[in-house]
Amino acid sequence: MDLCNQLPSPVGLSRQEILQLLLKEEYGFLPPAPKALEVEETGYNKRFCAGKAPLRELKFTAHCDFGDFSFPARYFCPKSEEKVPCVVLINFRPDVPDMYLPAEEIADQGHAVLSVCYKDVSSDDGDFTNGLAGLVYPDGKRQPDQCGKIGLWAWAAIRLLEYALTLPELDHSRISVAGHSRLGKTA
Repeated sequence: MDLCNQLPSPVGLSRQEILQLLLKEEYGFLPPAPKALEVEETGYNKRFCAGKAPLRELKFTAHCDFGDFSFPARYFCPKSEEKVPCVVLINFRPDVPDMYLPAEEIADQGHAVLSVCYKDVSSDDGDFTNGLAGLVYPDGKRQPDQCGKIGLWAWAAIRLLEYALTLPELDHSRISVAGHSRLGKTA
């Protein structure tokens, strides 16, 4: 039951109106979804977490109207007879495990993780010429209603979420998105 949709808005606006206001005034509008998304396995470590949760290195390629964009991600899922919950993690580093991603402990609790490093999407600065920013804003400048770096990182996390929803080993009703600090705002 989604309580947010049932509660009256404190300002008399609908949920959709509040979302549009946040996008216009705070976050900016995200780039459009890709026309197609390809995911390629580029590495596999069957011994990860002592063989309890194999690690897959993935390459995501989004085919968009503004061009093709590729970025890496990492995925581990504990071996289980039942579907497992998953966390899509926007991380500060690409390493798995990492101080922000205690992989074996998470796998031991029966959770999968699909992780992306924000730097593999676009740098955390005012440079809008690198990574995804370079494709979305080819002149290196963004309009006031377009998203900044947080929105670009969120756009990539959405691609991971879409992919997670195709994986039969995951419990699709128990997928969350997480990050820390600016990446928490991104989540």
